[in-house]
Amino acid sequence: TLHSVRGGASQSGILGYWVGAEYTRRGYATAGISAVLRYAFSTLGLNRIEAACDPDNAASKAVLKKCRFVHESRARSYLRINGEWRDHDIFAALASDQSMDRG
Repeated sequence: TLHSVRGGASQSGILGYWVGAEYTRRGYATAGISAVLRYAFSTLGLNRIEAACDPDNAASKAVLKKCRFVHESRARSYLRINGEWRDHDIFAALASDQSMDRG
């Protein structure tokens, strides 16, 4: 999902994603996130998309990095999961990051 889309000076949104266990490691997350980024930057004209993931979720972090997100911070008690407040790593992708040739 792309939610909390803000215009004006911010021109940003927040990415949410989840893939069922039986569909992991098939490229669906990468394809879906890439499609959302293209739409957000090209069609909506956004400048920044943020995403958060559990610090222990190596696969999620790898997908974000593959999609050119950069780790920026750790948010304490970010989401309540299974009744427990969990810290999350915050990543962001900028429109200018997507247009860079990474060779």
